[in-house]
Amino acid sequence: RPARPAGPLQIEEVKAEKAVIKWDTPKDTGGSEIEGYIIEKQDLETGRWVPAGEVGPHDRKFTVEPLTPKKKYNFRVKAKNKEGESEALTSDKPVLAKNPYDEPAKPGKPEITDYDNTMVDLKWSAPSSDGGAPITNYVVEMKDKLSNDWKEVLKVDGNKTEGKVTGLQENASVQFRVKAINKAGPSEPSSETPLHIVKHRNLKPYIDRTNLNNVVLKVGRSHKFEVDIRGEPPPKVTWSFGEDVKLSNNEFIKIDNRDYHSDIYLNKLTRKQSGKYIITAVNASGKDSVSVDVTVLGE
Repeated sequence: RPARPAGPLQIEEVKAEKAVIKWDTPKDTGGSEIEGYIIEKQDLETGRWVPAGEVGPHDRKFTVEPLTPKKKYNFRVKAKNKEGESEALTSDKPVLAKNPYDEPAKPGKPEITDYDNTMVDLKWSAPSSDGGAPITNYVVEMKDKLSNDWKEVLKVDGNKTEGKVTGLQENASVQFRVKAINKAGPSEPSSETPLHIVKHRNLKPYIDRTNLNNVVLKVGRSHKFEVDIRGEPPPKVTWSFGEDVKLSNNEFIKIDNRDYHSDIYLNKLTRKQSGKYIITAVNASGKDSVSVDVTVLGE
């Protein structure tokens, strides 16, 4: 039988699913011509040696495949002639089946740079490392507040670190995150944006007239107007009595303004409180104003 192939057994190239190994001819053929070489691989998890292939007497190199990515392997080679097989030449140490590059690091947290009631513009920073291979794409994922599932909503080229997500549902509460992709696969996701409500960024104020009906009341009675307001950014709301008298809280009037809503409470009305009450909403996009008549009857 021949001596074992001359070593060391060289691992010339390793990727996630294959490795290229190389050896030299045995120092002693055992008196008969070498007929070929037998190559085996060992998955360290199982410990079993299994055939990987055979080559002819003039080959000194072999591509072992398939390998399972991220598993460790040993390799060995035996020479054979008509007398039988040699002892094995075994690799010096286990090899991890992985590409010479990794997935990228995660991108920076995306920032919403613009939005309206159907879309957002996002911008993010590139990962600190591309993993050793160029970033081919970025994928933007979105999650609704009511769901735990992230879904892909946008894919952009790897040389861009911004994108526009369209077709969003108005008033939905959503978050966004980004993954970088190279030929090893996707990165871990970036940190996600804060919760964002899909709405107009700039919208002229509009005061809902539904509850602003003229009223006739008796002296001593009280009345409350509850008013919804639209507009972006949230409009600033003021109330006035007639055109000139701006109203504020006192023992007869209580005003409660919050985003998109205003209440005015008229308490223990007297006849001199009869008149025109005007609500005005203002923001950078414009202004809206509505008046309502309050008539107080009695002594």
